[in-house]
Amino acid sequence: MKQIIPVLAFLFLAWPAKADTLLVSFETASTNTPPTGTINGSFVWDTSTETFSDINITNTLGFVFLQQIESVHFVQAGDFDNVVFNRPVGSITFLVFPAIGHSLVADYNQHAGFDTPLEPFPGTYGGQFWLNGLLPLMNGEFTVTEAPVATPEPSTLLLLAPLLLFALKRK
Repeated sequence: MKQIIPVLAFLFLAWPAKADTLLVSFETASTNTPPTGTINGSFVWDTSTETFSDINITNTLGFVFLQQIESVHFVQAGDFDNVVFNRPVGSITFLVFPAIGHSLVADYNQHAGFDTPLEPFPGTYGGQFWLNGLLPLMNGEFTVTEAPVATPEPSTLLLLAPLLLFALKRK
């Protein structure tokens, strides 16, 4: 009986896994160029497939955002951002959020590329936003957290329950 307890404990324990899915939220305020106001947004970033979902952008500027990401640049192994600036593979250096008649651009390649990009790890990242890619509109901040992922209960538990009962009954 004592020999089965470590085996059952091993099978019933769950270990945390590296997050492939990150929740990204951002907030920025336009104070130096009209119109003035705020833009807030969030999206889910799947770092293994480099895709986005659940895009939600709100603002007080009167823009109508299309709730999508129009363009993105990921750092690839061996490219300029990776080799020269030592940026992690999978980091984002360029994002475009389209709105009717406008676009909001987060561009980490401005300032000769010295800004820290949006990295595929939990943390807080600064960012400069540009209106239509031309006017430095506002400074902001990106917050990256691990997205909650539902973990199904393993069916192994159902299979092991009768074994556990049998082992306890034999004693």
